[in-house]
Amino acid sequence: MDEGTFYFEYQPQRWPLSTPVRLHSIERDGTKTDLLCFPDGHLALIIESGRDRREHHFQRVSIQEGAVVKFCFSWGQNGASAAAGGAMLSSLEESDGEVMILNIKERPSYEMGHMSVSRELIKRASRDEWLFLESLADMTRKLESASRYDLVRLSALLRQLLCDNPPLAQVVSRKFRLDIHFEVAIKQNQAVPEPQMLRTSWRSLYPNTQEEIARVDRDRFLKLRTIMHEGVDCTVGDVIDVVAHAFGGVHYGQLWSDENRSLAILENEVLIHDESLVLHSLLDIGKVTVKAFIPLAEAIMLQLGEA
Repeated sequence: MDEGTFYFEYQPQRWPLSTPVRLHSIERDGTKTDLLCFPDGHLALIIESGRDRREHHFQRVSIQEGAVVKFCFSWGQNGASAAAGGAMLSSLEESDGEVMILNIKERPSYEMGHMSVSRELIKRASRDEWLFLESLADMTRKLESASRYDLVRLSALLRQLLCDNPPLAQVVSRKFRLDIHFEVAIKQNQAVPEPQMLRTSWRSLYPNTQEEIARVDRDRFLKLRTIMHEGVDCTVGDVIDVVAHAFGGVHYGQLWSDENRSLAILENEVLIHDESLVLHSLLDIGKVTVKAFIPLAEAIMLQLGEA
């Protein structure tokens, strides 16, 4: 892994740190990359591949305890760059001991509000980057509205980003060598009472606490069972497919499989808070997907901002 980019959010419970702490770590293709923070507040990117070890040290930072800060790091043959709190960091040597007070957030990304992208940045984007950023922004607006119409139309965006051959997100992420992971909840299926006493259960995918999070890749995410009805298991991919092709996201009334037919029955017969169980599941899928794609959007915007 000669080059790469990763994005994450960090929420320290105490600052400054009393000992060196590994904030983030990834390992791929025989290369391990660690992001460390030291007690003096400076950050270091350590890249190890076989006997080769490279270290990139960045300037000291200050973070308010309990606040959320966004980080983005990129590295390649020509060195490494880092951004934190929306600002580029200097190397430790160039900063001459200066401490950067980072811009913070009160809570993690996209559990509220919608994403917007500067028109100036959009003008510099390639066609696939433009479509990805605009699609993600549209998804956040539809999730914020959560009307029946917007959720049905959301399925078309999910289908294009996750299920097309190749998926749009995969096309864009290749340029940045980003590993995209989906954070899902580890929960037991919840029984749903309904008049016919049919065997129906569903799994809420969006995690509410850090303790219940599991990270999966796209293929595993699409295969996760989210609804079971009359002995038929319906996955994330099935939910996207039936809303897109039967409920009106892309087409209307096309039912191709037992999973499609089971979900079509549930559209009207099993409701939660007066809305279809299937659309509740799609809402969860959309929220998980947006959170998974934010690092890629940040990497694109960081690159466009430097162009």
